[in-house]
Amino acid sequence: MKIKIKFVYIKLNKGAFTKALAESLETQNRQAARAWLRAVIIKVPTWTGEARGSLRPLGQFLRVTIPIVPSNSKWAQRAIEQGHTAEAGEAKGRFEFKNEGGKRFVFVFSTDVVHYLINEFYNVKPPIHLIELSPWFSFRAGKLAYKRYLNENLKEKIPKIKSFQTSEIRYIQ
Repeated sequence: MKIKIKFVYIKLNKGAFTKALAESLETQNRQAARAWLRAVIIKVPTWTGEARGSLRPLGQFLRVTIPIVPSNSKWAQRAIEQGHTAEAGEAKGRFEFKNEGGKRFVFVFSTDVVHYLINEFYNVKPPIHLIELSPWFSFRAGKLAYKRYLNENLKEKIPKIKSFQTSEIRYIQ
């Protein structure tokens, strides 16, 4: 009686898979940030353009246009003359994409435009009579868009582990 045993060895090219996975996750993090930015833009109204201007550095990096058309009202024009311009806002917006050892990919945005932060979180009526309602909750809308993008796209956009596997068959008699 002869016995023939078949062994299948599965090998994973771990280095190539890890590299491809990290590149894919970085790309998807930027794509999710794009979704975040598009959701935020529509929540931030334009009066002088300073608040939206703080989104410009991120928009330039992600190649997303930030439309800014300041109001022609005499109050807006006076504020612009006092330095509340889109360019001033641009200098106050910051963002960062972090890869924390390939285990965690992070997107961070911050702004130092004071009225953006006030209008983002607080209802300033009645002392200030704004045309647009506040709070804006733009960051909340952005967070939802960011998560929605990842939930809808991440699974299909990351590399498949099977693409980095090879198998070897050996027979022993």
